[in-house]
Amino acid sequence: MVHSSDQHDDVEALLAEAKDRGRRRRARRRQAALGGGVAVLLLGVVGAVLISRSPAGTKLNVVGPSTPYPATSSLPSTTLPPSPGTSPFPTAVPGTTLPCQAGDLQAQGSWQGAGGSMAGGISFVNGGTGSCYVEGHPSVELFDQHGQRLSVVMSPPNPTTSPASRVALAPHSRPASVLVQWFNWCGSDPGPVGARVSLPSWAASLPVAPPIGLIPHCNNAASPSTLDVGNFTQG
Repeated sequence: MVHSSDQHDDVEALLAEAKDRGRRRRARRRQAALGGGVAVLLLGVVGAVLISRSPAGTKLNVVGPSTPYPATSSLPSTTLPPSPGTSPFPTAVPGTTLPCQAGDLQAQGSWQGAGGSMAGGISFVNGGTGSCYVEGHPSVELFDQHGQRLSVVMSPPNPTTSPASRVALAPHSRPASVLVQWFNWCGSDPGPVGARVSLPSWAASLPVAPPIGLIPHCNNAASPSTLDVGNFTQG
């Protein structure tokens, strides 16, 4: 025989369990709705994020979209600015353009220290009346304050760099430039150092202003002083 008090207790327990199941069901629906909203938001961008429950616990499964992007769809893209001293669209050189000569150009240097070395750049402006072009790997020589050539070895071009291209120079317009880095000077103080640039096709070398006032540190007296020079680039 079942007492009414026992029935009441059983009913109360069933109601409590039903309420608990209802709360869990609503929580699962909210969770599923939230997961569906995230899936709709991210579909076609990074894939859908699905939440599933297994005996081992809850885990996240990241999957891609079920269909590929339409051919006409597009995503926002980011355009990076060009590196300093370079041009994203090199100026084409007409076939009738002649190579620049030393007398056509004006050279301006910019020098600074770089971890014990001297680093800088030389810019070349066409000071003539017609367009011309520069190309390749120029030679740079250094001279002390008395005009005596310094014992500096110019490093050979790096074989891993891109092939040198022609750089067009319109009169009094955008310059061409080369990077220069000087290492390991162990000689006497040369005073302000003058630089001169030349190309094999030039009849004379071109002086660079102003003089170099920064002398690289002596790192190894048994090793030569070296000079790295890059190819001509636009800008």
